[in-house]
Formats: sequence, C-alpha cells, structure tokens
Amino acid sequence: MPDRATARARAAVPLLTLITEQSLDADYEVVAARGPSQAPPGRRRTVIATVVALAGILGTIAFVQTSRSAALQRTDKDDLIARVTAAKAALNDEGRRLSLLQASTSSATNAYGRVDGQWRAALGDLNNLGAQAGSAPVSGTGIQVTVTDGGSSGGQVQDSDLRALVNALWIAGAKAISINGERLSTRSAMRNSGSVIRLNGVSLSSPYVVTAVGPAVGTWSATVSGGTFRSGASTFGFTYSEAYPGSVTVPAGSSGMLTLSYAKPSGKDQQ
Repeated sequence: MPDRATARARAAVPLLTLITEQSLDADYEVVAARGPSQAPPGRRRTVIATVVALAGILGTIAFVQTSRSAALQRTDKDDLIARVTAAKAALNDEGRRLSLLQASTSSATNAYGRVDGQWRAALGDLNNLGAQAGSAPVSGTGIQVTVTDGGSSGGQVQDSDLRALVNALWIAGAKAISINGERLSTRSAMRNSGSVIRLNGVSLSSPYVVTAVGPAVGTWSATVSGGTFRSGASTFGFTYSEAYPGSVTVPAGSSGMLTLSYAKPSGKDQQ
C-alpha cells in the first residue's frame, strides 16, 4: 500500500521537477557510496592541472586570435587611409591638370579669335583688291545702262561716248563696271577700230549694256562726265535707258587683262 501511495504522489509531481530531483539524488547517492577514499589526491591534482592547462591554452588561443584580429584591423585601416590619401593626391593632380588645360584652351581660343579677326580683315582686303583689280566677280546693288546706236549715219556710238558714261559711273562710286560682260579695270583699253569698239581686245557691238555695282551709281547723270554723255546722245542721236535690278553682278576679268607687262633689260644692256 505505501508503494502504491508513493507512486500516486510521484505521479502528481511535474515531470521536469521529478527528473531534476531524481537525477540530483542519484548523483549524490553515487558520490556518497564512492566515498573520499575512491578519488586519489594525485589523480585530482592531474585533473586540476589538465583543466588549468586547457584553460591556459584556450586563453592563449583567444589572446592570439584577438591580437591577430586587432592587427588585421589596424592593417586594413592603414591600407584604407593610404588608399584614400592616394586618391586625394590623384584628384588634386587631375584638378591641376584640368586647370592647366582650361588655361591653355582659353589662351588658344583668344589666339584663334585674334587670328580669325586678322584672317577676316585680310580676306576683306583681298576681296577689295580683287574687285579693284578685276580678278574677282562683284555683286550688289547697282544699275544697268543700255546704249543703242541711233538710226542716222552719225548716230553710231563711239568709244568716247562709252568712256564718258564709264567715267560718270566711277565718279558716282561704282565698285566694278562691265560692258557686254567684259570687265573694266585700270589696265583696260577701249578704242574704236574702224566702226567697231574694242575693249580688252574684244569686239563689242550695239546695244552696249553697261553694268555697274555701287549703292549710289544712280547719281551718275549729275556728274560732269554724265552731262557730257547725255549731251552726246542728244547731239548724235544714240539712245540710252536705265534699269535698277535688285542686284547686279559684274564678272571677273579675263586672265589676259590680269597679266602684268613690264620692261626687261636686253642682253646687250646686261653686258
């Protein structure tokens, strides 16, 4: 009966408490049964020494690992600092090179501006010289005066009549003049050859279309030469008419009129 009552009482105890108490009680019983004479002092000292040695080894390992980790951390930190310093130095170098490049670019731009201005001025001078020499075509606002022979025998246009008209146009500010597409220049020669007017060695025929480029060439008739031309037309019976297109073009002169003639010493003079 007591065993059955005891079993019932133990069944009422929580399982975790029961396991703990039974395991502790069993351990105490084993130790008590063994007694102090069963654990020799030498063996206990060996166990203690072993435990101490193991603890020392574990402590040493932990110290070494900690030291190594700290050293690695210091190395990584030093390496990172070195790389950041190198990157800053490289960035500073690039900044200096960029500043030099910007200065060089600015200087080159200024130099280009000066050269471009000089080139444009030289080109303008060249165009002006070409217009004056007759080596380049000229276009712009201008006038066309068409001169036609009269019906009577004395009404034929003469070279002097055309020269008076051309002089009047030059005085009125013409930049370039042509007659029937033949350019006039400082080297042009216009003269009668029989009943034919020749300009630069080219024969011209009526009607004579005189084209002039210039903003004020319409004032030609108010000049003295213009009066001479109009007087000849009235006296000899040739006719003329004026036209003002929006733009006119005077062509470049022929290569022959652009060739300069000059004297050369003879071989006898050189001796």
